[in-house]
Amino acid sequence: MARTRSLQARVFDMLQTPTFGMLLALRLVNAMLVQTYIHPDETWQSLEVAHKLVFGYGFVTWEWRHGLRGFAHPMLFACVYKALQVLGLDDTRLITVAPYVLVAVIAASVDYATYCFARRVAGTDVARLALFCSLVSCTMSSGVMRPLANSAETAFTAAAFVYWPWTRTDRTTAKGSLPTALVFAAMACIIRPTSGIIWMCAIVMLFVRQPRLGRAIRILALATAIGVPAISSMLLIDRVGYGMWKFPPYAFYLFNVREGLGTWFGESHPLYHVVVSMPVLFTTMLLFVVHGVWIAGQSARVTREPA
Repeated sequence: MARTRSLQARVFDMLQTPTFGMLLALRLVNAMLVQTYIHPDETWQSLEVAHKLVFGYGFVTWEWRHGLRGFAHPMLFACVYKALQVLGLDDTRLITVAPYVLVAVIAASVDYATYCFARRVAGTDVARLALFCSLVSCTMSSGVMRPLANSAETAFTAAAFVYWPWTRTDRTTAKGSLPTALVFAAMACIIRPTSGIIWMCAIVMLFVRQPRLGRAIRILALATAIGVPAISSMLLIDRVGYGMWKFPPYAFYLFNVREGLGTWFGESHPLYHVVVSMPVLFTTMLLFVVHGVWIAGQSARVTREPA
């Protein structure tokens, strides 16, 4: 019994003052335990593309031949492969292990950002619970622990949430929070351009909560100052990847929206994400999530705050 209490005390202390190094160690173990394959994009939209960029050979799917995908995410793993090549370690087992070390870093970043975000908006006690939920989440331990663009997008989005100026708490960092948040948001959009939908909504909400013209102009100028370099970076990355100038978000729009060719692969019901995605993502936590959203709405914790 004493040993059990001692273990519980250590776990509690760990959650009370988590460090990124501690979370990374946990996710490294998690990465080594993931021995399954659940999504084609784990290989064909990341590792295989990165392998071809560095070593000159690898299979490329039709999306890449039509310029529908951006190279920003595969470039992350290409950097890992290139480092192994330079060090002469590309013919060792590290060629398969090293990419998942990067995945562990991404997942640990999500964990740490989740804790920081929850601490900022709801306090340390809630932050510990949020971190615990992140650590035991099936989606985190199995889904995010894969070389998917969604995983890196989640990490940058979570980091942006930490700094986004939408609560009355943590006012000491409110003044400098919006630029940092926009930088992380821009990175999320570079990795996965559809993330822009989230941030367009967030910017609109920010405008609504900032009725003064001067502040609105400042926000727009700041978003432009960060957005233009981000788009330029995306263009340059894809120029390197494709060997020619391409803008995948526009090609994606033409293929899936204007021409509607994406429907050839099937269509989902408008409520698909509500009745399928959310239960799969939250699993046994779904009822607690719904209850938490209800409580947050009732207590009106999201309030107006200067950007």
